[in-house]
Amino acid sequence: MSFRRDPAIEGSCCNPFQIPHQDHAIMHMEEDGADTPNETGLKAAEEYLASEVHKLSLKERLEALDDVHCVGKEIETTPEALQDLLTEFDEEVKRSNDPTYKLAERLNKAYVEDTAFRLRFLFSKMNNVKQAVTQMLAFLRQKAMYFGKEALGRDILLSDLNTDDLDLMKSAIYYVQAERDSSGRAIVHMSQNAILIEDESVNALIRMAFFLFYNHVVPLAETATKGIVGIGYETQESQLEGPRLSMKSMLKIVDSCFSLPMRFSSLHYCLKPFGSTLARAAVQVMVRNCPKYVAQRTRVHIGTSMEIQYALQSHGIPMASFPLDKNGIVRVDVFRRSMDKLLGMDLWKRSGRKDSSPMDVECVKIPPGLKVRPGVVGPLSSDVLLGRGRGLQQHPGNIEFRIWMKAYREEYENAQRFKRYEVAADLKARYEAKGVRFLKKNDEDQWDYADANCVNEKIKQLFRSMRK
Repeated sequence: MSFRRDPAIEGSCCNPFQIPHQDHAIMHMEEDGADTPNETGLKAAEEYLASEVHKLSLKERLEALDDVHCVGKEIETTPEALQDLLTEFDEEVKRSNDPTYKLAERLNKAYVEDTAFRLRFLFSKMNNVKQAVTQMLAFLRQKAMYFGKEALGRDILLSDLNTDDLDLMKSAIYYVQAERDSSGRAIVHMSQNAILIEDESVNALIRMAFFLFYNHVVPLAETATKGIVGIGYETQESQLEGPRLSMKSMLKIVDSCFSLPMRFSSLHYCLKPFGSTLARAAVQVMVRNCPKYVAQRTRVHIGTSMEIQYALQSHGIPMASFPLDKNGIVRVDVFRRSMDKLLGMDLWKRSGRKDSSPMDVECVKIPPGLKVRPGVVGPLSSDVLLGRGRGLQQHPGNIEFRIWMKAYREEYENAQRFKRYEVAADLKARYEAKGVRFLKKNDEDQWDYADANCVNEKIKQLFRSMRK
């Protein structure tokens, strides 16, 4: 296998999605300096995206803008409506008479008929049954193509990856950001280093995308209800001369990635002024072949790394675990931590399964000597973060928690002193029942679940501060 990578990097993850777009009608392109031949393709892509936006009604444009600016609505439905959709989904699958699906059904009928598995595609296509079934069938065909027909009736595992695939894990091409955007959506990245690999290695690139995203992004509840954010960016290395992906290989990446049940509710393509010609050519390929829903929510940012990061921050993208520093240099420590965390989560998942359901990540038994546990995904905007500093106090989850606590101040103050600990413990349990987590930095400076005593002390401290 031959591809370019930073030799110091030993871990990363990211995403094969890049397309341009910006301002007002969700699109404008900013750049200092005169036009160059490099920009001709971008202007054509810009015109195409603008035409797609202008096809939208006013209501649809506003919805697209809300998604780009992190204020979009979540998918809402009822159990009764979902049941009707699943019934229609089943009927549509039968009408398709798809041979790949029939093979998957013979291998493991419970897997492909699993409600959670099918809901992923329904949510990805916003409850459009025909589109959801089409995507599921495409997903199964892609899965058979890159992992073999025997993988149709089960999840994709680390053991499905070969040596070349694992080498790509160290290439800094793929990255799943530890933080979420201000709307709580997962953020996935792909470095333009992907365009420097040879055509013969594109299958490894696709297998890595399937493994990382299907196991570590698709299962998130936020992915189903809110969608995800995609970011493509250029590095210094992506401007080098070397092996180049052909048009055919680029299209293979597009087809495989959009078969995954992930809805891109916002997409940012980041380019350097006078950067790689091939990177701009890749923009045209992605723009012309991505779903219209995605194109209408895409932005292009052109500028220095610092300028681009400021622009992304204005769209709710946090920078603490962003893969590049202000000078556009890959943050090796961030990649390594991310990869260690992802592999730890996967090892935990594979150490024992109750059944082959894609949503079941419970361990039946941890093998002796294997000290792994699921990593903490987040922090999310809804989480309560424990620790010192004004930054933590301004975290959305902390602000919401303080507001919620005010309603119980009288109950706490009226309790006898020795009973207040019980009140605090009860409030903790009630708030956690809302799906909120209490997190605190551990000795390795990573977010981890806070213990009960720590949370209870935090609650008591909040009530004391309300007396001032």
